[in-house]
Amino acid sequence: GKLVLLDELGGGTDPFAGAALSTAILEKLCNDNMCKVVATTHSPQLKALSLDDERFHSASVLLESQERDESEQNSILDSAKMKPTFKLHYGFATESYPLGAASRCNPSLPDDVIRRAAELMSKGNDGEDTVEAL
Repeated sequence: GKLVLLDELGGGTDPFAGAALSTAILEKLCNDNMCKVVATTHSPQLKALSLDDERFHSASVLLESQERDESEQNSILDSAKMKPTFKLHYGFATESYPLGAASRCNPSLPDDVIRRAAELMSKGNDGEDTVEAL
């Protein structure tokens, strides 16, 4: 058999269109029994495939605070402090925690940029209203 590794399939385009295209590609690979596939994603739509289709399975890289206490709920801004453990937890999909990655960059983004991004994320607007207005 063959193994196909796909990193961020559907990235680099409109998130909805990218998720739709990625889903179709993954379904085609599964339907044809062509290979085993491992795909990484930050797409909520692709993470959800395992909920509705037994051919798909989820795994997440745990973060330090998740490894210590999965029941602890962190704010968006607190998530910026979490670091990956590089340990996989199967059957479990989590948020992507982009602020954590942004704060660990070298050089890191300024704290005020991270705080502003957290504020915008907490409002929950994904930009679709803006696109529709255009």
